[in-house]
Amino acid sequence: MQMPRLQLGWLVGVACALGCSKRSEPMAAFDESADTVLVDASLKSVPVRAVWQLSGSAIGKPFLLALGTAGLAVVDYVGDPELHLVDIARGTIVRSVGRRGQGPGEFQSVLAIASDRTDRTATWIYDPQLSRVTRLFLGEPDPTVHAMTLTLPATPTFMRLTSLSNPARLVGLTDVPTPRYEMVDAQGKVTSEFNGPMLGPIQLDAEQRVKLSADARMCSSPAGDRFAVAYFHAGRIEYFDGTGKLTGIAAVPFASDGSAKLSQQKTLVRSAPRYYYSDCAATDRYVFALFAGRRVTAANASTVNNTNVVHVFDWSGKFLGIIKLEEEAEAVEVDQDAANLYAASSATGTVVRYSLRAALDMLR
Repeated sequence: MQMPRLQLGWLVGVACALGCSKRSEPMAAFDESADTVLVDASLKSVPVRAVWQLSGSAIGKPFLLALGTAGLAVVDYVGDPELHLVDIARGTIVRSVGRRGQGPGEFQSVLAIASDRTDRTATWIYDPQLSRVTRLFLGEPDPTVHAMTLTLPATPTFMRLTSLSNPARLVGLTDVPTPRYEMVDAQGKVTSEFNGPMLGPIQLDAEQRVKLSADARMCSSPAGDRFAVAYFHAGRIEYFDGTGKLTGIAAVPFASDGSAKLSQQKTLVRSAPRYYYSDCAATDRYVFALFAGRRVTAANASTVNNTNVVHVFDWSGKFLGIIKLEEEAEAVEVDQDAANLYAASSATGTVVRYSLRAALDMLR
């Protein structure tokens, strides 16, 4: 089934709505207007090899991943059903659920998926068209039997979400200037609201800035006590604690405001639109951010978010190095002890498992 994708926005400058926050030491400057992919040969880089690769019509076009005790949940961009559970040991599909519809365990579209940080046997799936999130136990023979559905407020709309714990909550990135984030409890009640930085020059209308800022991915630690936000159109990764406090900004290798400026008509002018972070995944020790670094052109607009470069950080924001995948991907996930990384690409129709331990030992 066809599902909505956020359109590529123009990259804009970054302004902090919360004032100054702790930021790790920035990396060196670079030429953002260059036509090439952003690379720096001086950065430590370690290749990893695939353990298994899953492809074919059964997996469809995978573009979102979430890992729980039952296996790897894969969202299929064109599938009906559109949610596949993959056995992480063998790389085979265990079952497929989530046909098109409005009933329990059915979806009109999927924009985000997250492993439940309180109960890892459960997975949260967000359907923006139905304004609801569904909690499925994918390890059960029929995951819809004990499905729980939470209807979210019609406004604001969540653009991304992830799961937190103690207590069990979902935190969502909204589509309005304020609040930028909302936390929702296990009954669907909004328990807190908070703001965060928005992309764009302060002279720009707030609604335009938040529209640009909504292009991001969110990932939380397995302990569920903190989360990160990695931006598609900015070289920027933000860290928040479990209360929603901005605790730091990662020392990304290519920090950028996109060299944006305002025209006399108060519209954005970009000389070099570029795609930065496609996805992120986290353990209690590391943050893994899938980095594209490509200029956006008419020819590559549909695949510009695919890359084989993973930036690795710790939760202090320190940049540790690069992991190079064998295959390009647009989504990543990791297991709790960072032993394996899983990557998916709708462009190639593949899901791949990589072993991480040796690579991380080399980056430490």
